[in-house]
Amino acid sequence: MKRRKNILPFFGLRNRTYTFNDREINKPSKMDILNTFFSDPNITLTGTTFREAIKDIFGLNLIEISNDGEGAKLSVYAEEIMTGVTKALDQKARSYETDRHIMTLKKAEVMDLYLSMIPNYSPEDLVRTVNLVYGINLPGISSLEHARISLYTKSQWLIKNDHDLVVIYTGKGDIDVKVYPTSLFTSITGLTEFPDELKNNLISLGYHHNQIENEFYYRSPNDESVPNLFKEKTIKTICTFIDKHFNH
Repeated sequence: MKRRKNILPFFGLRNRTYTFNDREINKPSKMDILNTFFSDPNITLTGTTFREAIKDIFGLNLIEISNDGEGAKLSVYAEEIMTGVTKALDQKARSYETDRHIMTLKKAEVMDLYLSMIPNYSPEDLVRTVNLVYGINLPGISSLEHARISLYTKSQWLIKNDHDLVVIYTGKGDIDVKVYPTSLFTSITGLTEFPDELKNNLISLGYHHNQIENEFYYRSPNDESVPNLFKEKTIKTICTFIDKHFNH
């Protein structure tokens, strides 16, 4: 592991220069803003108004993601999505042909067809549907606002701040994931790569250490989107590391 000269040992470092101020911490989260928006009785909850709110609040254009063929790449959606969309298409039961047709539809269309089968759906139903159809975990994204992690997915930066220490970068369709340190991480620690503690934890999850590019890389073996559970484990591993060594 390469180190710069004349720096504090990494595990003795407690960074106080790049911490959040009270105003940043106490700002409402994106999910709080979303829930407040839809608590207004004058707002009509539809797939369209929800997508518009997601664009305004999260910066995620679900229509563009749908049109670009981005979002989760799956052979089939979850059972509840496939069954609901099958009924919306006036099909009595799922079949190979129906499944294949559904998977050719744009994700926004799949979302609206599924929602048409849910009477009086709630914002929570829409959040869940976006996760199942697009592979976008809105509460998870919101929870990373102060985690000091930059997140690139769906062909855009969802989170990127000057105080971030680690980057999680997913490719098209979330088929592969790269994890690497930011320049701030190197500036604070004097390390040009992650310490063994984080290295070993990422490798244990299935990442390969690409020493040439100074990154950790994982690709889904079946060319479908990386499972949400894998993403959650990755984020938890990195957050635990950052909390332990930086957030003091």
